[in-house]
Amino acid sequence: MKHPITILMDDRERSPLLLRTLAAMDDVTVHVRRLSIGDYQVDEKLWGERKTLKDFALSVIDGRFFRQMERLVASPLKGVLILEGSS
Repeated sequence: MKHPITILMDDRERSPLLLRTLAAMDDVTVHVRRLSIGDYQVDEKLWGERKTLKDFALSVIDGRFFRQMERLVASPLKGVLILEGSS
């Protein structure tokens, strides 16, 4: 028996394809709302921060990346950084 998974997706995420893909999966429920940490929360166990390579570079330059990572590390939930794209 599969365990149902609940994913909260930040409303500022700009990946409608990812939202549709996750929502189409069996035993996966996706809710879109404003999150204070990360781009995704999975089953109240894990935070995920997703960045394209361009956004990663820009967020390092403007200092946003380090603040985001500090919030992930300070959370009682596990945190992951997902870098999307190729060089």
